[in-house]
Amino acid sequence: MTVMMRELPESISLIIGWALIVAAISTPPWIFNPYRIIAISMGFILHEIAHRAVARRYGCFARYYLDPIGVLITALSLLLPIRFLAPGYVGIAMPPFLTLHEYKELSGKIAISGPLTNIIISLIGLIIIELFKCRLLPLAPVPYIMSLELFIVNSWLALFNLIPLGPLDGSKVFRWSIVKWFIAFLVSIILFIYSYVLI
Repeated sequence: MTVMMRELPESISLIIGWALIVAAISTPPWIFNPYRIIAISMGFILHEIAHRAVARRYGCFARYYLDPIGVLITALSLLLPIRFLAPGYVGIAMPPFLTLHEYKELSGKIAISGPLTNIIISLIGLIIIELFKCRLLPLAPVPYIMSLELFIVNSWLALFNLIPLGPLDGSKVFRWSIVKWFIAFLVSIILFIYSYVLI
C-alpha cells in the first residue's frame, strides 16, 4: 500500500488528499459549506505548495505524498465528531553533507513556510473583513462570508500545524528556533481567538 501510494503522480496525490479533507469538513455533524470548502482548499494546497517551493529553493528534492496511515485515520475520522485532517505530507530529501545546525535550520525554514502561508491568508481575510466593517468596501454577503471563512479556517490550520508535537511543522520549527516558533504560534493563537469573536 505504501509503495503504491508513493508511486502515484503528485497531482493525483494532492487531489486525493484534498478530496479527503473536503469530505471531512462536509459530512455530519459538519454542515456542507461551499465557502469553507474553498477556504480549506486554498489553505491546504497553498500550505503544501509553500513547503515544496521553499525546499526546492534550497536545493532539496520535494514533492507531496499520501501517507497511508494519515489517509486511513482521516477516512476513519469521518465517523467521529472530531476530524483528523492529515492525509499526506511533502517528502523532502535534504542536500548532502549538512551539519546538524544547517539541517535544523533548513528543516525549520521549510516547516514554517506552510503555517506562515496560512497566517498570511488568514490576515488577508481579516483585513477584508475590517474594510467591510469600516464601510471602506461596500458590504456584499458573498465576499464577506468568503473572507470570514478564509480568516477562520486558515487561523485554525496555522495554529494546528504549529503545535510542537510529533510530525507537525511546529516540532521542526521549535527545534530550529524557539523564538521564531513562539512568535508564529502566538500570532496564530491571537488570530484563532479573534476568529471566535467575529463568529
